[in-house]
Amino acid sequence: MSRFWALISSKKFIIILLVVLVFIFFSLKGRNIFISIFKPIGNIFHSLAIKTSSIFSPLADKETYQKENEELRKELNKALSSLGRLYVLEEENKTLRQYLDFKEERYKNLKLTRVIGKREENGSVWFLIDKGEKDGVLKGMPVINEEGILIGEIAKTEDKISYFWPVYDSHFKTAGIILQTNNASTDEIYGIVEGQYGLELKMKYIPKEAFFSKGDLVITSGAGNDLEKGLIIGEISEIKNLAGDFFKEATIRPFFEEKDLDIVGILYDEY
Repeated sequence: MSRFWALISSKKFIIILLVVLVFIFFSLKGRNIFISIFKPIGNIFHSLAIKTSSIFSPLADKETYQKENEELRKELNKALSSLGRLYVLEEENKTLRQYLDFKEERYKNLKLTRVIGKREENGSVWFLIDKGEKDGVLKGMPVINEEGILIGEIAKTEDKISYFWPVYDSHFKTAGIILQTNNASTDEIYGIVEGQYGLELKMKYIPKEAFFSKGDLVITSGAGNDLEKGLIIGEISEIKNLAGDFFKEATIRPFFEEKDLDIVGILYDEY
């Protein structure tokens, strides 16, 4: 028995065994035997490969879908951005056309400017525009919108920019006239229009005997070398009789909103 194990463990036996295995593999019958032995093992690995592929395939598809969705989202955002820009340009063109028509009808020296900022300090509101002293802008010039409505007055100028306060700011004050649009009277009713800390406008010192109604228009009077006559300020929204006083007081609703202040006009005619 010891001789048998010694023979198996010898190098000569190992070499002979390898030669026999090689011969079996290269013979047709031996190849079939070899395949029959190792085919089940190969099938196992092939099955594992298919299962592994089926596991990772959805992950690859998901990454592809996510990439495609991201590209589509970017294209959609570009399209929406272009649409938004077209809308802004259309609105600006509409505003410019209205200013042009208004200029041809009434004013020769109407210059357009863009609102580029807003400041609020100590209860006051200021709007910044991109025209200044180099463009001929002077303090006190009226600022209007595309409909010819008075929206403010130039308060301060610098070289290339200026500031105006809106009519509802506490710094704004001008002489006004109430147009009795709701009755046949042609009497002019005078008063002083003042801004109320960025909230509303008040018309003060209206004669107590004056008769007017809600909805009547208020325009500038041009008195006292002030803003030119005839600029629309707003309409009467409330009337208050002051007890024991010689005057009435009215609240005025302006005809514009801050959100619409993009392009504004400066009137040079009277300066």
